[in-house]
Amino acid sequence: MLAELKLWENDARSVPLIRNLAHLEAFWLEKTDEAIRLLEEAKDMPGINLSERSECKIELADILLFNGEVWEATLLYQQVYMDFKNDALGQTAKFKNAQLSYYIGEFGWAKAQADILKAATSKMIANDAMALSLLLNENYDPDSNTVALSLFSRAGLLEYRNRYDEAIRVLDSIPSLFPFYDHPIMDDMIFRKAEIMIKKGKLHDADSLFQEVTDEYPESVLADLALFRRATLYDRMLSEKEKAMALYTELLDKYPGSVFVTDARIRFRQLRGDKIQ
Repeated sequence: MLAELKLWENDARSVPLIRNLAHLEAFWLEKTDEAIRLLEEAKDMPGINLSERSECKIELADILLFNGEVWEATLLYQQVYMDFKNDALGQTAKFKNAQLSYYIGEFGWAKAQADILKAATSKMIANDAMALSLLLNENYDPDSNTVALSLFSRAGLLEYRNRYDEAIRVLDSIPSLFPFYDHPIMDDMIFRKAEIMIKKGKLHDADSLFQEVTDEYPESVLADLALFRRATLYDRMLSEKEKAMALYTELLDKYPGSVFVTDARIRFRQLRGDKIQ
């Protein structure tokens, strides 16, 4: 593949291919040095336009963050935002920078940026910003102890860097500091562990953790999502049709106002064999 790319090294049309290859090299093969080299060359390629160069910068910043080079990453995100303030590309860079700030414990700044981005034109960015804002609204108070949130955000960065076992150890340290489920971040902690277990391929462990969220925190904003994740886990990954149908039904009964109701109803009917128009 690299030999083929050499033939295109002075042609800006190859930039999207190079960017995708760099992502694969870094996040899947953990060859970050090679990925960084590719992107450094791609963003300076003759004929590349500002938009393509900025997309390379975002990918490069993502990889630098994956590599633990926080300050270099934030500089690149800020450069893209300044070039595309009123564009979806700029909003993406701004959110990634806010998330980076959250990872390193700059919660006040991260919250301020997430609140702004809730009105982003990109629905995906707006949804991600809303989720980050909600997490910080529930767990960040500048006048109180932020130990639990700091541990949670640290685990998030470790998860981003594919250091799953370390992330779980950090998450597991939270209940030891705040026993008896008396901290508002506990439901987030359990849910995050479930998501990491899926990435590790431990699907039944993930299911147990999602169930813990719904059993222990039925009023949590994550409860309906945890139940939906259980249903899709049995549906899409464990291929247990009857169990999936039962969980979709439980979601419809317990959380009729959930945003996942429509998807749950459609999928339940498909599994039952109904003809869906």
